[in-house]
Amino acid sequence: MNNKGILATVEILSNTALTESQRALLNAIESCGTNLISMEHGKMSLENSTFDLIHLLQEIGDGTFFLYITTYLLNDIVPDP
Repeated sequence: MNNKGILATVEILSNTALTESQRALLNAIESCGTNLISMEHGKMSLENSTFDLIHLLQEIGDGTFFLYITTYLLNDIVPDP
């Protein structure tokens, strides 16, 4: 499925009954899909910079999914600050 297909699916899902958490995840998917389309059309550029991955993951979303990632997946890769 391409990015436009993902955004079409998001639009369909947005017209259904969703929990607050599901709606937040759907909004994140929509934002990512829109940004990917912008990148494909050259409307967005990327820059190379350093950042704190743990801090970034903790700042986005409602924290549930990102807490899982930071706790279980990244602890073996990134040492505690």
